[in-house]
Amino acid sequence: MIINFLGDIYLTSCVTIDPKLHLDNLVLSVEAPFTNNGNPALNKVNLFMNSEFLFKTFSEKKIIAVNLSNNHIMDYGKEGFDYTINILEKNKIPFFGAGKIEDNFHNPVIIENKIALFGYTCKSTNGVFGDNENTGAAPFELEKVEKDIKPYLRDYFVVINIHWGKEHYSFPKPDDVIKARSLIDKGVGLIIGNHPHKLQSMEIYKGRYIFYSLGNSLFHNVNQESCFNGKEFTKSFIWNFPKKSRISSKVCHDTETCNVSCEFLYHDKDKVFPYRSSLLKFKNNIVLGSRCFSLYNFVKQNIIRLEYYLKEPELILNKIKNIFKGKIL
Repeated sequence: MIINFLGDIYLTSCVTIDPKLHLDNLVLSVEAPFTNNGNPALNKVNLFMNSEFLFKTFSEKKIIAVNLSNNHIMDYGKEGFDYTINILEKNKIPFFGAGKIEDNFHNPVIIENKIALFGYTCKSTNGVFGDNENTGAAPFELEKVEKDIKPYLRDYFVVINIHWGKEHYSFPKPDDVIKARSLIDKGVGLIIGNHPHKLQSMEIYKGRYIFYSLGNSLFHNVNQESCFNGKEFTKSFIWNFPKKSRISSKVCHDTETCNVSCEFLYHDKDKVFPYRSSLLKFKNNIVLGSRCFSLYNFVKQNIIRLEYYLKEPELILNKIKNIFKGKIL
């Protein structure tokens, strides 16, 4: 069997899938609960999606598992999470990566008695994490992950899905590279990252694949109420993804041969289709060291500031006025 792993999914309508993509036997990363009927998480962007959009989009495809480990799955509290897993259970779709310590966050899901799927979320993503009492995402803590996977390494091909990294960055953080390689050293067969909303580097380390971020596989623009203060939402969050954030990667794993390959996708409004680029293939194999990443981070932060000021020209005018008034910026 060929298992196809997709990146983050957030749908506000149905999407037509190009038949050339051969999407079947899918492991999906669903980055929102299936309802907004619940207690909103405080002071953040709150996402939710209609499950019908997901199931109609993949109506002719087989979903074999859903990864729920991310920083938005608890956006509408325990009520939203429970509703989501009830929908998945009714559709007989296994899920993993979120829950409580007592159920080990539903890790792992076993596929064909050969593959063990684990899901974790890095605390840097500002998610809501589970513990003994509360439901939430499984925290990505290296020692805990190593303990989780140890009983499965001998008899299963272990796949770890990690929600991590810096949003809108093209390269993984050096610290994440070290952690990923450490897990490969422990015997993990495949690592798949998500969260940055952008396709990031891929590398082959000791013969095993690490995909630091698959990007937005099927992710619509965001226009949601946000920043709940305990009584009401105080802001509307609007984000339109640029073209470069609509390119993603599909990872294909052959359960018989353990071969791994990938294909690029492009999500344009309500269609997703193959995307080909020789330049992207080259860039996608670059992993930066600490010094290079620091330089990249410096440049990236200034680009982000510039883009912000261009969207808010009044801020620039106010700064210029302050200069002439002799005020310190």
